[in-house]
Order: sequence, then structure tokens, then C-alpha cells
Amino acid sequence: MALPVVRKTGWPTNAKTFRTKRDAEDWARRTEDEMVRGVYIQRSGSERM
Repeated sequence: MALPVVRKTGWPTNAKTFRTKRDAEDWARRTEDEMVRGVYIQRSGSERM
């Protein structure tokens, strides 16, 4: 199991659990990129359903 944590100034801390390290790194990279571009949408509430 892999648990990446994304922390950016001005954004909420974001973490998610994945089966593989590669999936975790892809998610973290994609999430950070969205934050930098200003298109990030926090999905944590909808992903729990």
C-alpha cells in the first residue's frame, strides 16, 4: 500500500491510499499539477461514496 501526501501552500493537505507506488505517484503528480494550474477540485468527499 502507498499513501502519498500532497501539501501546497494555500491548499488543503490531500492524501489517498493506493495499491501500487506507481499509482500513488501518478495521482500525487496529477494533483499537484492541477493545484499549480489553478484547476484543482477537491474530490475527497465524492470519492468516499
